[in-house]
Amino acid sequence: MAAPDTSRVGSGFFGSASVGVKLDTAQADLRWLRHAFNLAVEAKRLTRDQCPTIKTHDPQNVQTNFPEPEQLAAIIAVLPEYLRGVIAFAVTTAWRIKSMVLPVLWQHVDWKRQLITLPAELSKNKKPVKFPFGPLPELKRLLERQLASGEPVSASHVFHRPDGREIDYKAMRKAWRAACRKAKCPGTWLHDLCRVGAQNLRRAGVSESEVMKLGKTPSMFHRYDIVDEKDLNASVAKLAAALTAAQD
Repeated sequence: MAAPDTSRVGSGFFGSASVGVKLDTAQADLRWLRHAFNLAVEAKRLTRDQCPTIKTHDPQNVQTNFPEPEQLAAIIAVLPEYLRGVIAFAVTTAWRIKSMVLPVLWQHVDWKRQLITLPAELSKNKKPVKFPFGPLPELKRLLERQLASGEPVSASHVFHRPDGREIDYKAMRKAWRAACRKAKCPGTWLHDLCRVGAQNLRRAGVSESEVMKLGKTPSMFHRYDIVDEKDLNASVAKLAAALTAAQD
């Protein structure tokens, strides 16, 4: 069997600026191509020597610059009112806005059990995600406000436009960028809120395993540098207090 033509395989082909392919898309294409070659080898349609070496780009771009509480408050203050609840919910739950927050329907909210259950198909790890809102009065009040705002138009989504329609993520991202400029907080992204929420949970004493049960994945902690200098200082301060207590 003749070896396949791999002369154009590589990040330069898939990620070429001339075709306008984003890096994330190129990375995904290359991973799928590598997987396809592995399947071909397992099926004995190709030998390992016939397969090209497919390398993906390592951007080394772990994000560490995220909005402080006062910056986030300034951005929220200039956002359209119907989007403010989305931000508050995302920061509280650490859920991703596009794939987890905006798709939430009222049928996912159990008022009796005071529990939100996100279906497996909306979860990154393909398992149902549960988030109790009973222990958080402010989160419960947020949901009640959303319910009241949606009654006149019978909105099916928890977070919706004033006319009851589903919020378009691209439109929201555009509004967020405009609000960031107006609040003079450049370089702040909607996805930053996932990390802010996860960091808040960790600082509140919630373990990494429990945070993951609430909807996060292990890669979240490694990719977004959840533990920062303030966390490290707090940890060492606990150690110092323990050592001091032992000496007394």
